[in-house]
Amino acid sequence: MIMLVTDAVKAFLKYLEAQNKSGETVAGYGKDLRIFNQYLEEQYNGLVYIDEITENDLEDYICFLKEVRKLKPSSQNRYFSSIRSFFNYATRKKLLKQNIAQNVENVRYQRKEREYLSKEELEDLFDVIEHPIIKVAIITMAYTGIRVGELTKLTPDRVDLEKQLIKVLGKGNKERTIPISEKLLPILIDYAENIRFEEARHFFGTKKTGRLSAQYINNSLRLASKKIGLKQSISAHILRHSFATVLVHNDVNIVDLQRLLGHNSIRTTSIYLHTNHERLKEAVNSW
Repeated sequence: MIMLVTDAVKAFLKYLEAQNKSGETVAGYGKDLRIFNQYLEEQYNGLVYIDEITENDLEDYICFLKEVRKLKPSSQNRYFSSIRSFFNYATRKKLLKQNIAQNVENVRYQRKEREYLSKEELEDLFDVIEHPIIKVAIITMAYTGIRVGELTKLTPDRVDLEKQLIKVLGKGNKERTIPISEKLLPILIDYAENIRFEEARHFFGTKKTGRLSAQYINNSLRLASKKIGLKQSISAHILRHSFATVLVHNDVNIVDLQRLLGHNSIRTTSIYLHTNHERLKEAVNSW
């Protein structure tokens, strides 16, 4: 079947919606593929049919991402991951006879270890946050590892203080259950009884809007990080890194960590395995 790239992309995005992918995920694929199609139309000087695309086009596009858009290798690979998924779909639907994307390799690069905060730095951070709702929200992220987008969508029925469980709706609308730690439980009980606005639709919400925004939380974190003199500016994702790192240092099984973080691939979880130089010293001196 001969189809324009624009039409094939529309069909692919409808397929993703039918697979119950989140709105953010579908929008992300759509953005990546629109940029790819614009590049192709400039190269071909007009509309492009999907079966006209060559392996060389794909390799040239990676060069375009690097040299023109100045993207880092990790970002180049993320963009190309969307294209690879698109070509996988097109091949399955017989829009193409051959999947040319499968022969194009990812850009190789040295993965950096994730930045994280120590327990002491986290405590200092908590102490300087004055807004009571923001403070509890940030403590919750640090003690559960949930994403800021997951936290802002939490509704009261998903936080069971009696059973000490939080039901999180993650990427792709996949649900996972996170235990509430003994340290976090009294903080959440106090919040529910004395701070939270009962009228708020979400578990964490201001009186005015009934919810918190990711931007509000990240701005509060940036201000707090400056107050305690941290060199790097802190975002909500650093709290997630910190949660994962503490568990790794406490020898939590990586499969259990994967489930807590809601990762599809254990390879993603392995990024959090920071090198502990003191443990390495002990290992080599244990002979």
